[in-house]
Amino acid sequence: MPKPPLLLINEASGAASKLGADAIAALVREGLGVRGEALDVEVGDAPALIKAARRARRERSLVIAAGGDGTQAAVAGALAGSHCALLPLPF
Repeated sequence: MPKPPLLLINEASGAASKLGADAIAALVREGLGVRGEALDVEVGDAPALIKAARRARRERSLVIAAGGDGTQAAVAGALAGSHCALLPLPF
């Protein structure tokens, strides 16, 4: 059974630092219409999110990255060449 989508949040990034991780996760759940399906969430700085994205390459079909340009580029680079889709969520 595939793992649920993974939401990566750089809480120090732009508007994300003002909203907070819980509010961002709630917005994503609502936007995806997640009902009964889990959404895994990891919060951290860029190096931690890169590590999480590298793990996700092998385990997930979707990663959602919430953060600024640097976060998006770092996560995209970590997922490059894999079958894992990236949904950028700029904050």
